Amino acid sequence: MPRKSSQLICQGPGFDYSLRYSARRRTIGISVSIEGVQVAAPAGVSEAVILQFVAQKQDWVQRKLALFQQRAQEIPAPRYRQGERLPLLGEALALELAPGLKGGVQRQGGRLLVPTDPRWSESQRQPALQRRIHQWYREQAREHFTAASQGLANRMGLGFTEVRVRRTKSQWGHCTGKGVLQYNWLLLAAPRAVVDYVVAHEVCHLAQPNHSPAFWRLVESACPAYRAHRRWLKENGHRLVV
Repeated sequence: MPRKSSQLICQGPGFDYSLRYSARRRTIGISVSIEGVQVAAPAGVSEAVILQFVAQKQDWVQRKLALFQQRAQEIPAPRYRQGERLPLLGEALALELAPGLKGGVQRQGGRLLVPTDPRWSESQRQPALQRRIHQWYREQAREHFTAASQGLANRMGLGFTEVRVRRTKSQWGHCTGKGVLQYNWLLLAAPRAVVDYVVAHEVCHLAQPNHSPAFWRLVESACPAYRAHRRWLKENGHRLVV
């Protein structure tokens, strides 16, 4: 069986896990995320050895899975109704449904005006509002993260290729080897200081493409309170929804 890039779904002791073989790995590793349990193993390691390793981690995995299950129950469910409060960089915008509004979604002070269409059926209304609101947030995120990244990179004497925004399940930001900075647009639902930390984190990766002590010293120089913001994101990130 070719094991360089094979990925299997295996049955573990009380949970399933995805298994990926890698010729680059020297040890077996296991991680748990909102997407499930992932195991990475060196090519050539027998499945019996892997299963034994997974069994040894069973209690730890079960605790992690229980934590993600609890967090899933804490995720708020937005209802796009008149007056609904939408988070934006530490503020709360009041949703205002605006029939016939021209020019798309608009912010007016503490209000977010979203055009509606009288032809929408009841089943179409919520998905259509969500699409319009999410599109507006993506546009705001692209502008915000581009300006914030450029400002910090200039101050630090660094350069990047471009800024991209997308919605991902497990990453708030990413810096590619080609200097592309990627941000999860849902971050706009977090306090501004937390967003600033993520920008500092990714911009610093332009100089230090790792998580070495030198990298964290650089992050601290750009964002002295990064530890508190990083902790906030770990504890509250699952609640960031729009």
